[in-house]
Amino acid sequence: MSVRTSPPPIKKLEPPPRIPLREVEHASHATRDDDDPTAGEWLFKQSDTVLGPVTAIVLVERIKLGELSADTPIARDGQPFKPMKLVPLFREAYEATLERKRREAEEREYNAKVSRARVLRVVVVVLLVLVPGAIGAVAGWQVMVLRPWDDTPAWIAKAPAAVDLPPRPIEVKKPPPPPPADAPGTDTGPGTDDGGRDRRVATGSDRRKDDKKNDRKDDKKDDRKDDKPQAFVKELSNEQAVAPLKDGAVKGPLGGCLKAEVEANPDMPTTVELAYTITEDGQAINVKLSNRELRGRPVQECVQRALANARWPRFAGERKNVSVPFTIKKPAKPATAPVTGGAPK
Repeated sequence: MSVRTSPPPIKKLEPPPRIPLREVEHASHATRDDDDPTAGEWLFKQSDTVLGPVTAIVLVERIKLGELSADTPIARDGQPFKPMKLVPLFREAYEATLERKRREAEEREYNAKVSRARVLRVVVVVLLVLVPGAIGAVAGWQVMVLRPWDDTPAWIAKAPAAVDLPPRPIEVKKPPPPPPADAPGTDTGPGTDDGGRDRRVATGSDRRKDDKKNDRKDDKKDDRKDDKPQAFVKELSNEQAVAPLKDGAVKGPLGGCLKAEVEANPDMPTTVELAYTITEDGQAINVKLSNRELRGRPVQECVQRALANARWPRFAGERKNVSVPFTIKKPAKPATAPVTGGAPK
């Protein structure tokens, strides 16, 4: 016998509960706002004061300006507040601001170092230039105050000329008077002596007598001159330039020098030229006989010693170059008689 089984009863399915469309839109909108911080507006707190709502762009700008920090509380409308660093957009903006400030600080520090280095270089250069100049100026001023050099007139007269200049043109040159034809000797210059005789170096007993008289007169004159200093003149005249040559202290030694050269040098020229320079303090320098034939002869030193006793008035202006000619009269050679006649008986 067959048994029939009846099929199980079919359950009636109920449709799922319907969710209102308003709630679905609100849930989807909340999910989208949480994922995208730029969507919607935000509230934030400053000093326990709730400000907003503002967009995310405004919050980012305030982060760049340093008005908001990573711990500033923010929230959407109707949601709890949370630190700004929990939102990736704001956290990245805050980190970028910190990095920018760090770079700016490093740049300022570098520029400050460069400026200090430039200032230091300028100071060093200025010191290297000014300090030696100041030391030199102080040293020069000290030397000018102390004046360690010797600037006395005697030292200046002894100092050699810096440049050996050629002699100036002849300033004093007078033709000597013609001497007697029968009086051999040497003429010591133009003019006459105190006794009215020709200025020449005499020979024999007359020379000795004249020398003694002149020596006595010269001693008296020298004593008087030593007591009274030389006068000061504005300009030295030609007569004053040759006046000391007439003094016995110069005339005698000078004539002796020329006579000795006449006796020792048969080639002595008949005219010699005495050249010398008179300094401002009345002394003679660069004394020499200008004749080429007398260069290196002993007469040069003898003439220099003779003029060392001469004194001129002190004067202002440049040194005076003097050139005085002397005519030398050589003694006539004795004539030799011709030999005549034969052998003696």
